[in-house]
Amino acid sequence: MLKKLKLGHRLRFNGPIHISFAVISALLFSSLLTYAYTQFKPTQLEQVKSEGLLRAVTINGPATYYQGKNGPSGFDYDLANEFAKYLQVELQVDIASSHDEALKRIVRLQSDFAATGTTNAAKSDRFLFTMSYMAVDEQIVKRQKRPSVNNISEIIGKQIGVASSTSLIESLEVQKLVYSDLEWTTFDNIDAEELLELVSTEQLDYALVNSNDILLTRHFFPELAAAFNLKENRGLSWVFRKSNDHSLYDEAQRFLLHIRDNGQLSELIERHYGHIREFNYSGAQIFNNFIETRLPKFKKLFQEAAERTGVDWRLLAAMSYQESHWNPRAKSPTGVRGLMMLTLRTAQQLGIKSRLDPEESINGGARYFASIHSRLNSTIKEPDRTWFAFAAYNLGLGHIRDARRLAIVQNKNPDLWVEIKEILPLLTKRKWYKQTEYGYARGHEALQYVQNIRRYYDILVWKTSQEKEDWIDELFSIL
Repeated sequence: MLKKLKLGHRLRFNGPIHISFAVISALLFSSLLTYAYTQFKPTQLEQVKSEGLLRAVTINGPATYYQGKNGPSGFDYDLANEFAKYLQVELQVDIASSHDEALKRIVRLQSDFAATGTTNAAKSDRFLFTMSYMAVDEQIVKRQKRPSVNNISEIIGKQIGVASSTSLIESLEVQKLVYSDLEWTTFDNIDAEELLELVSTEQLDYALVNSNDILLTRHFFPELAAAFNLKENRGLSWVFRKSNDHSLYDEAQRFLLHIRDNGQLSELIERHYGHIREFNYSGAQIFNNFIETRLPKFKKLFQEAAERTGVDWRLLAAMSYQESHWNPRAKSPTGVRGLMMLTLRTAQQLGIKSRLDPEESINGGARYFASIHSRLNSTIKEPDRTWFAFAAYNLGLGHIRDARRLAIVQNKNPDLWVEIKEILPLLTKRKWYKQTEYGYARGHEALQYVQNIRRYYDILVWKTSQEKEDWIDELFSIL
């Protein structure tokens, strides 16, 4: 039995007991700290707002993100940027090489979410997918001259291509459970635009892409057509890492619901996709008609701008027609306006008060073009220099510099338009644009832009030469 302690006796503990109490005290203190930390640790949403920075990872491509002539562009970029504005923070965009790499970045906490236009729900055990912000169809694409096909069984044995690291591969794998003979080729370091080009050039019989990708690129490859839908109404979503903290994910859900309900989402979709179905380059017949009906209203303004800048007025008029069809109130889906389709930022830099004022627009566009023309490398001579400048007006000077660097890599002359014409389409190919400073660019569009202007210019030169001959004939008839 334990003896009663007498008054004045000291209570003594051996060493192990002292250590046990120390450990218990440390554990209690640690538990209190852990409890306090979990109670007061900022949520992911709070961290984003505290840092003033939202980090989105995406991929280069026409539907996702690319550097346009007026800065960053692409539907997914614009949508993510609207989310950043909604949170009242800045958007930081990181570029991944593929969808899989984008998902790895959010797992590593290097990015807050992935905005890659993905329909991939197979990894839902590790990720959270937001509500769909746009529905697309998975389409098998062919050349128009190929015979009609209606389902996957009819193209077994043909060359079918699909880009790697996308959810589209999973759809083919599901089909293979039914059609065991189904085969396809997966392409690394390639996006939808490049895949469609392979079909266009008959290097592939068919390709599987999302319908928004074919909409964005079919004007580059007008001989392509959708054969049939493999799957319909597949929702595009943002992807977040699954964790106990859903604060930022929940806010993204609220944001998407908000812009869906107030019509902002529809406006964004219309801006990027609404005009495509009606897209077509102007025919010579319409152009000749507008020379007679519209050009006379602005001809003097073009000539006055030419005197101030030294640029042939017919070149300015040809560019203006390509931009706006000589409609002073023209407005593009991306917000550029006026006869010369200037961005608000460019107009402000040029001191233009109203982009809808024909004189201000023509003067501003002429000055802007002349500025680009003067900033090109001095080794580029005319007429190539003018075609380079038009391409830069459309695509951005940075992308033209990228194309010239790629030309040097390929042992081509970077000062010749005939050489750069072969390089610009490479800016749509992942293999090449990942080597550049400004990344993806719609090089095909710039080529078509320059080609149209050159054709319009030739017609205007011919027309004005005729006017001069007619004036001389009339003078001699009077005499």
